[in-house]
Amino acid sequence: VSRIVRFGLMMLFASTIAAMGVIGDSTAVVIGAMLIAPLINPMMGMALSLASGWPGRLGRSAAAVVAGTAISVGSGFILSAVFGAAVDLETNTQVTSRASPTLGDLMVAVAAGAAGAYALSRRDVSSSLPGVAIAIALVPPLSVVGVAVEKGDGTAALGTLLLFLTNLVAILV
Repeated sequence: VSRIVRFGLMMLFASTIAAMGVIGDSTAVVIGAMLIAPLINPMMGMALSLASGWPGRLGRSAAAVVAGTAISVGSGFILSAVFGAAVDLETNTQVTSRASPTLGDLMVAVAAGAAGAYALSRRDVSSSLPGVAIAIALVPPLSVVGVAVEKGDGTAALGTLLLFLTNLVAILV
């Protein structure tokens, strides 16, 4: 149970930092959120479970991903409602850079997913995980989804959700 609580708290912290970075349009703050976000771990667990044929572990990992996703989107929504009155989604670079994913984003996600799997499997390169976390950027897109939904911009929310799902699929592959 303590592992679940730690994951939930770290997701809440990372999501709060990411949402405030999005609201304040601060790249540095968003990068800080990427460094502490634990969402890649259950995603890698899903990939390992799929490859190994472990349906029980796949279910637990998928549940953690769903819970982390809900925490991040919910935090973005709530913090936007409280602190985001002046946010203009059309000029906010944290939103615009994530709302229209490209083929380049997919390539980054595939390469980062491969690097993450490699780094997790080798102790001698595990120091690369912060770089992988930054490259994949899982929590900030979810925070943008919450902010965009709160602001009533379905197009930005769906585009950013597509970016997150692309990253998830690339990690699983």
